[in-house]
Order: sequence, then structure tokens, then C-alpha cells
Amino acid sequence: MRIAKFSKKKIGFIFGTILVLLVVFNFFPPGQFPTDQVVAVEPGDDLKSVSQYFGQQKLVRSPLLFRLVVRALGGEHDLPAGYYQFESPLNVFSLARRLITGRSTLNPIKVSLIEGSSNLQMVQALARANLTKFSQSEFLAKTENLQGLLFPATYFFPSHISTDQIITLLRRNFDLIIKPLESKIKQTGRTLDEVVTMASIIEREASDSNDRRQIAGILWKRYDADHKLQVDVARSTYQAEGLPAKPISNPSLDAIKAALEPVGSSYWFYLSDAEGVTHYAVTYDEHKKNIRTYLR
Repeated sequence: MRIAKFSKKKIGFIFGTILVLLVVFNFFPPGQFPTDQVVAVEPGDDLKSVSQYFGQQKLVRSPLLFRLVVRALGGEHDLPAGYYQFESPLNVFSLARRLITGRSTLNPIKVSLIEGSSNLQMVQALARANLTKFSQSEFLAKTENLQGLLFPATYFFPSHISTDQIITLLRRNFDLIIKPLESKIKQTGRTLDEVVTMASIIEREASDSNDRRQIAGILWKRYDADHKLQVDVARSTYQAEGLPAKPISNPSLDAIKAALEPVGSSYWFYLSDAEGVTHYAVTYDEHKKNIRTYLR
């Protein structure tokens, strides 16, 4: 029996043909291309992260190929932010053109989710926006264990965005701002839950970045010394040592950074006066004097 021998030229042709077929296949939209889902490109998103996101959402078969096509069409930089919904599956070229030109075909509604908002406060803001498919009860039920992990910011939502899609976008944005901080969190020796819970307290204790870092230093010092935190924004900290069982709000990036970059000092106490000015004290006697001076 003779075994057929292939020349290098023929082998190259076979592999080349297979490669071309694979590339051509990846130009077509995936079978699960979502035509009923809103996808978001946020300000500052780079091409790599958008390509990976589109791959996860089943908009493209190959994030790498999509990235190459966008670059070939000259759209690598300054991608237009927006919310997109596609009425029919699009191939890689059509999808790339839509992204580059920013043609989202959606009329967005501005919703401001204030830094330090609780999930309930977020629901109230979303309800005021009159989003046609938004359910307050569904949002509260599905985010019961997500307080602290929903990123507060000003969003531009399409009127028919669903509750699940809103939650996905808020969680995605939180993950995006946390990712660059992961190594710093690891260096602190604290868990993400600890950092976010502390940040949720700091968010409501002060609005100035420097005060937030000073307060973070005091609260972490109390926490590490097994002292009660005793902060007014979380009344449970007057009865029990340690942090609250879960974040008391959804903190801003600045508050999270403050929790990661506390200022060391000799202070153990602080209070804010009626003007929002923070006053610090080393001893409890000094703190009581500040109470008499600034709060009475």
C-alpha cells in the first residue's frame, strides 16, 4: 500500500486554505448574536477591552479579528461612547463601522446615580427616569447582595433598557475601575469586601479627598486595634467591633482610593462641624473639647 506524499507546496496550500476558511468564517456573526440586548461602550474604553467585551456578548466570533478590522478602518483611537442595540446580526465589517461612527440608533436618557447612593436611592433615581422596562422590585431583589459593587456615575440609558442590563452595566463599570487597583488591594493584605465596606463609610464621612484619607487612617487603626469604629453613618459600629456586615453605600472611586491610601497619624478621633470642616484629636479629652467647641 502506497502512502501519498505531499510536497511542501501542497501542504502549504492546504494549511493556507484552512486558514483562509477560518478567517472567512470568523467574519460572519455568531449564531447567538443578540438582537434584543443593549451593549455599552463607556468613555475611555480602549479597543482591546471593547473587543473582548463584544466577544463575551457574542457580537463577534473573534475579538482579535474584530480589533484588526477596526484598526484597518482607522478607528483604533477615541472610540465613540454610547449604548448600542442591533436590529439584526452584523458581520465584523458592519459592526466595526457602526462602532467607529458611533451610530447607536438609541435615544439615551440621562440618569445620575450619586456617589455614595444606597441601592434604594439608585432605584429611586432610576424610577424617576421613566425607563419603560425597568422594575424597582426586580432591581432591589437582584442587587440585595451587590451594594457597594454597583458603580455610581452619570449614565445615558436607552429608554427600553432592561433591569438586568442596567445591573450588568453598573457591575461592569465597578469591575473596570477595580481592576487597576487589584495589586494595591493585595498589597494591603485586606479583602475587596473590607476595602469596599470601608470606602462606603468614608464616602459618607467626608467629601474632601484629603479628609477621606486622614479618616481612613483613623478608622483602619481602630479596626486593626479591635476598637469600635463608632461612626454615625453606620450605627451598628457603636455596638460591635469591626466593619458593618456589608457596604452601607455604593462608593466612588475616590473613596475606594482613600481606603487604599490611608494617611498615618497620631489621631484617634475626628468630627465634622456644621460647615463640613473636619477636626481631629489624639485623645478622647481633646475630642470632647472639639465636641463642645464645634457641635454645641
